[in-house]
Amino acid sequence: MGSCANGNSFPIAYNGAVSPLTSLYSIQVSIGNGIGTQSAEFFLVVRDDLNIISSPDVRGTAGKPFSFTVQAVGKPTPRLTLDPTGYTLDGLTFRDNGDGSGTLSGIYTGTFLESTCIIGACGGFIATNSSGSVKQNFRLLMSFSPDAIRVGPTDLTVFPGQTQSVYFSSTGASTAVSWVFIPLANAPWITFRDLGDGTAVLTAAPPAGTTPGLFEPLVAPKASGSGILTLYSFPVTVSDKPGIINWTPPNFTVGVTGSTSINASSGSVNTGVTLPEGLNFSAGNPARITGTPAPGTGGDFTIPLTASSALGSTTNSLLLRINEQPAITSPKLAVVYTGQPTSLTVSTNGYPRQSTSALPANAAAPTNPANGDGMFITATGLPPGLTASDRNFGGIRTGTLIIAGNPTTPGTYRVPVTANNAVVAPAQQTLNLVVLPAVSPTAPATNVLGLWSLSRDSGNNILVDLVLTNNGRSTISNLAIGSIRIGSSTGLFAPAGAASIASGGTAAFRVSVPGTALAPGSANIININGTHSGGSFTSAGRVIIP
Repeated sequence: MGSCANGNSFPIAYNGAVSPLTSLYSIQVSIGNGIGTQSAEFFLVVRDDLNIISSPDVRGTAGKPFSFTVQAVGKPTPRLTLDPTGYTLDGLTFRDNGDGSGTLSGIYTGTFLESTCIIGACGGFIATNSSGSVKQNFRLLMSFSPDAIRVGPTDLTVFPGQTQSVYFSSTGASTAVSWVFIPLANAPWITFRDLGDGTAVLTAAPPAGTTPGLFEPLVAPKASGSGILTLYSFPVTVSDKPGIINWTPPNFTVGVTGSTSINASSGSVNTGVTLPEGLNFSAGNPARITGTPAPGTGGDFTIPLTASSALGSTTNSLLLRINEQPAITSPKLAVVYTGQPTSLTVSTNGYPRQSTSALPANAAAPTNPANGDGMFITATGLPPGLTASDRNFGGIRTGTLIIAGNPTTPGTYRVPVTANNAVVAPAQQTLNLVVLPAVSPTAPATNVLGLWSLSRDSGNNILVDLVLTNNGRSTISNLAIGSIRIGSSTGLFAPAGAASIASGGTAAFRVSVPGTALAPGSANIININGTHSGGSFTSAGRVIIP
């Protein structure tokens, strides 16, 4: 029902909805004032005329996915098409949905934005059925997507004969980014590559003899659907000073003789630091690093290098890597008790040791020390209740193996341990892991029990990994070792004792015994004696000389 607001007329409107049935509709209208009322009947005809009733304004953002639905009415149900005589709508496709609607969708990649097709040049949508066809011109109102802003170095200095690369990325874009590069005719040695992931690399390789100077190619990122492209120069300076132009990758290995050379564009190369033991530096052009790295020198070292001549000097830093094969440095004997939480550390030397990133639990042993996989350490045949891991909570290999858990079964277990960092050969050790029963409630108050494992070093000395355990009920205080002998040979040991050993606890010692008088494979007796706050102790046993 309507009402007459101004006393003369009121509108009756139809919104174009497709739901009403086609028919003749009767509308009763009454008018009145203080004198009387008069009524009249009007008729509204709803027909199935063919028409397109959706908005002629198609809005979106260039470079981003969008979808627009075109709606037509009429009987029979019309079919919708896109007029092919208008502009090509780059990146967009149109389909008829079969229900009187159609969809224009895709990612607009055209160059005309904002005012495109305002005067109908897009060609329009066409609805067709058996009664004929109608056309609706539309306006494609595409707004610009955000511009991409170049991120990366602001300039580059390079020397004749040197090759250098710099990498660019971008910020600010919300659509795919490609790169525009305008090269220089007088600097074909400046090249550019779009990496396809929003980043790019520029490489400058001026040949030897290139005249020093400033070269400014144009480099810019372009976001799909963004506005006007602004090209910015990237200054590349070919220096007239001497500079380091190349070197053989300095990848040395402990115990292996190697060399590397360092070239300058002119002048001579020198350094002001002392190299790791076993390596020597020879100044010149090229300069050279030669030698055999000594044991224990594995690691990464930053070596400052200065190229100098009468024209000036330039200093660069060289990363010198010395790889070192693994060695297991922790004792070959460990003693634990059942029923007690246990954490044992197997330590290693060598380089690399730590991985450069987190690794999955099933990561394989490294095959190349340059890959950043660190030291891979494994242990097999562990007692029930114990597990081993060479990673920390972040998944980084640390160069140590942690054996942890709660052992449940007494016995002596021979546990093969392997450390591998892909340098020379893996290190191997058999860990003698002794699991003792929990201390009995009826055990003596203090009871020092000695266990040992023997090996021989390169100097013909007998090395003893000694563990003294407190198999008594009370804590032992101020334990001091008096002497350790194998036969008549006296050993040197460290540390000299232990401040305290709790019940069911242990203390580890390293002992070196001269081995000249001890023939390999012969039987002998080891004797250990010492004192503690509660008295003295002696531990002895038969050994086979390694």
